Amino acid sequence: MNPRKMRFAEYYRASSNGTESAIKAGYSKKTAYSQANRLLKDVEVQNYIKELESEEKDKRILDARDR
Repeated sequence: MNPRKMRFAEYYRASSNGTESAIKAGYSKKTAYSQANRLLKDVEVQNYIKELESEEKDKRILDARDR
């Protein structure tokens, strides 16, 4: 996966806003909406978002155990 797709997934995971995430990742404001729709259907991007969610969940579990 290319770095721009990765940035999109990371921004999307943080905000859940596809258009905003596409713009922050470096896609044109003019095409951000359609790029976001395309990227959210991309299997690589979907898997990376799931991976980020899993890592976040693991951190929360570890934090809870430390308390």
